[in-house]
Amino acid sequence: MSLIWLSHVLFNLLVFYWAIKIGRRRPRVPLIVFVWVAPYIGGNLIGGIDLSFAPVNAVGFGIAYLALTDRIIDRVDTYNLRRRIYSYLKICVLATVVGIGAVYLSSEYIDQWRQTPMERVIRGLGSEVLRWLLLFAPIVLARKERLLQKLLKHTIYAGLFYCALGLIQFGVNRVFNYDLFPMVREAVEGVGLVSQSTMSFGLDSRITSICGEPRYFSAYCSLWFLIILILGKRMGFTARNKYFISGIFLLSLILSGSRSGLLILALVGLVAGIIAYYTGRLRIILPLLMTGLFVGLVFSVLITERLGSFGNRNDLSNSNYDGSGEMSLAVSGFRIPIEWQDAAGLTVLSKNPWQLVIGSGPGLWQYYISPWDYKFVRIYFSDFEERGLDSIKSNIQVISRLCDVGLIGMFSMVALLMALYRYGKATISIQFRKEYMVSFGVFLTFLQIPGASDKLVYFMMGVMVQSYWILGVDNK
Repeated sequence: MSLIWLSHVLFNLLVFYWAIKIGRRRPRVPLIVFVWVAPYIGGNLIGGIDLSFAPVNAVGFGIAYLALTDRIIDRVDTYNLRRRIYSYLKICVLATVVGIGAVYLSSEYIDQWRQTPMERVIRGLGSEVLRWLLLFAPIVLARKERLLQKLLKHTIYAGLFYCALGLIQFGVNRVFNYDLFPMVREAVEGVGLVSQSTMSFGLDSRITSICGEPRYFSAYCSLWFLIILILGKRMGFTARNKYFISGIFLLSLILSGSRSGLLILALVGLVAGIIAYYTGRLRIILPLLMTGLFVGLVFSVLITERLGSFGNRNDLSNSNYDGSGEMSLAVSGFRIPIEWQDAAGLTVLSKNPWQLVIGSGPGLWQYYISPWDYKFVRIYFSDFEERGLDSIKSNIQVISRLCDVGLIGMFSMVALLMALYRYGKATISIQFRKEYMVSFGVFLTFLQIPGASDKLVYFMMGVMVQSYWILGVDNK
């Protein structure tokens, strides 16, 4: 056990204690700190720096502890939602207990992964618990409209800060050919960290800000963009300021060169348009709908014409999972593009049908396949490596959830989300209900797309629901 590891643990325990100590007197402080630090610390940790207890998680668990020990935790209006969250987390724990035993008894690929099953399940289960507790925390702790407005504004201010750094990174690279914020990764061979620049003078240049990787930065940009468009008026921004800030987020997203953010907006725009059409609230969501359509067209042209970073990283032609030269899934005569992680999840489910019932536990499904079966791993790692990747996670949340908690967990999660929707709707006057339905649909769609936005998206969905709930009880 190294001194560095112990110092990391001690530091994060102090952060956890600080979040609880100050949060008891001023709950807005750890909430605001979380929306500021989540993009930076979360992105860089995912980018390769391996800390046992991330500071952003320490703040998150501190917030969750405050919510679970709050004196009004037993209030009637949150009872059903709280009960559903507890039920879902109990299923996750049950799947973990069953899954860890099954892995050690039946898996033949444990030694081919860098993380042990115990390490993987602690990380996976801990992350899942934290996500849903962070969703619940604003509903308990943010009970005043003034506090919610401050929290939402600080989320936008944090987004502008990260985007400003990204634009500065772009400008410095254009003038001095120097990358201010390269990605930090673990070295493939040997021990240590290496930096990798994503900047160049060509169309394939990709800004990262200080969020670790372009795809993580783009996911955050998508989240900030949606928040300012949907809740900008509630925060007191004028129409001019709202669209100016939206433009900064959209520009930063495009300069990130990541397909993740564009796909998020295209999918969310489509869902929002359908919901808005059936609820008759097309006007409030028209900017989002038009933006989704625009970025979808841009994305299609870049991929088709093989332009810039988007087209040069065409997974359909550059990698495969079965040697066929194509990575796609046939559905009713159509071929849907998927990545190798998604194909791996489907392979596990097809070989182990029992996992469709209870799942294999958060993150444990990877031990039923060999990482060396996939072309990406064979290209990235040297032949003499004894172990492959640390972990993999499907980019399609439905596949990921089925592998982790099975159909039982999926049904429990649907019940949880229905309870969350009913909670927000309970006190809303008639004129806000259709608007709430559109906003809920947008954030629910975002939850189905993984990325660095992970914990922050769950937290912001709780903030969004609470902001509509307060419309009926507190206008101070």
